[in-house]
Amino acid sequence: MILDAGFQETIASVNRSLCRKSISRLKPNLDRNDWLSCLVSGALLACAFPPWEISCFIWIAFIPLCFRLSEHDAHTNAWLGFCAGLLYYGGTLYWLFHVTLPGMIILVIFHSLIFAFLFAMAGKFRRKRYGIPFLALAWALVEFLRGLGPFSFAWGFLGHALYSWIPLLQMTRWFGVPGLSFLVVMGNLSLAESIHFFYQRWRVSTVKSENTAGRKFVDGLSAHGNFAPAYLILTCCVLLFLQGYGIRIVRNTEILKKENGIPFRIALIQGNFAQEEKESLPPEDALAVMLHLSHQSLAEKPRLIIWPESSVTVPINYWPSLVKEIHDFAVDNSVHVLVGSVYGEYQADDAWNFYNRAYLFSPDQTIDFSVREADLAALPFYDKMHLVPYGEWIPLGRYRPFSFIETLIKEAGAGIFERGREQTIFTVDGDIRFAVAICFESTLAGPAAEARRQGADFIVNITNDAWFKRSAGLKQHFVQCVFRAAENQRFVLRAANTGITGVVNANGGMAKLIPAHAPGFCVVEIPLCRNPVARSRP
Repeated sequence: MILDAGFQETIASVNRSLCRKSISRLKPNLDRNDWLSCLVSGALLACAFPPWEISCFIWIAFIPLCFRLSEHDAHTNAWLGFCAGLLYYGGTLYWLFHVTLPGMIILVIFHSLIFAFLFAMAGKFRRKRYGIPFLALAWALVEFLRGLGPFSFAWGFLGHALYSWIPLLQMTRWFGVPGLSFLVVMGNLSLAESIHFFYQRWRVSTVKSENTAGRKFVDGLSAHGNFAPAYLILTCCVLLFLQGYGIRIVRNTEILKKENGIPFRIALIQGNFAQEEKESLPPEDALAVMLHLSHQSLAEKPRLIIWPESSVTVPINYWPSLVKEIHDFAVDNSVHVLVGSVYGEYQADDAWNFYNRAYLFSPDQTIDFSVREADLAALPFYDKMHLVPYGEWIPLGRYRPFSFIETLIKEAGAGIFERGREQTIFTVDGDIRFAVAICFESTLAGPAAEARRQGADFIVNITNDAWFKRSAGLKQHFVQCVFRAAENQRFVLRAANTGITGVVNANGGMAKLIPAHAPGFCVVEIPLCRNPVARSRP
């Protein structure tokens, strides 16, 4: 028994030792310089995005981290990337706490883990012959994958910081935003490694010529580190070429639109309802505001009037009086009206299926108002297909513990929606075609590219950004439309409840904006050119 007790104590001691070692390996073994590098790199990345928008920082943001990678193993390099990622994503996605604090925390941690993985790779591969382009390609691939599937969250890509670099944006028609991010990573890594290379050569050049060991070190450094300067020169040449080529594309496109474009006038309406007001305001009162602004816009003779997402917050098919007012407005003024609304389908046992929908009212439509549920079969519509995970739909929401999350979201005032089945191409005035992206869908390249392939002349984004209050989320969401326009060479027109409402031209330039948190309207005339354009990224 004494032997057994001693043996058990030995086993327990070994287990405690192994546990302490495992925990110690999980701890970030970072010194003061490491923490400073994380702070500087994370701050530079965050400052490249709205609200600060110092976009040039994106080209040097990784350099402090890169200087520390050679000092550590993959485990510590992963911690470097994770800590910098926390500051970067925390600084750019902080506004999500207005919508969902748990969701914000999960997103920041998840994307910081991606940072950790990529920087662990960077420490190992960046000084290989093809290490720098390999790492840049890996980064671009990760961003591409982040925009796919039902859990896609295509926000905070490195390339998004360059939304104001209009000539450079033209490359997105072939490579998308991940292509821009590829160049950003190439530039950062090659610049950091070139600085390190030349600094080391300068430092050892003071070694006396008769010092054989010093000469061997210099020769070895030259043989090992000469790839970074070459990649830096290559990246600069590619950027100069793309900038010059982009300037030419922008100039030629403007000439083509001016000479061959068919003018089409559109009014964008911004009702400006705070989220709390939107949920409590009677739908008749909200409709009166939207109709009043629409009547004012008629002085500039638009052919199409666009209202934001959820302009009608109740199931529109069960409110014939609201449908009749909108229909009468369209008929009386011979104008088309695109309306964001909620559509409800009653199921058995008091269950409902809701859709986040956009309806197009036209002067030549006939609607039957003699029944309790308005017959909207004559109205073309689009149901939002790409719903916000844990915002508009809950994966496995019928099962515990996910059903609890669904209950919390419903109690917070958000909706659980069904997914739309197919893209809709709306047609007005005979042959003018457009597609609609509702809210979050503007962040995804795929739906806009599919709309262009189906023949859309322009793209409409309707959204309700009242959830973001006065945060940087308003601007970050709007600039997503810049990339959808540049990728597809199509105008993107955006109507938002609280802002930002405006138009982005086919090259990605922003024009005629209604500022956030102000009711109003703007009427824009866009030239529709039917000439084929370069294929955008699917």
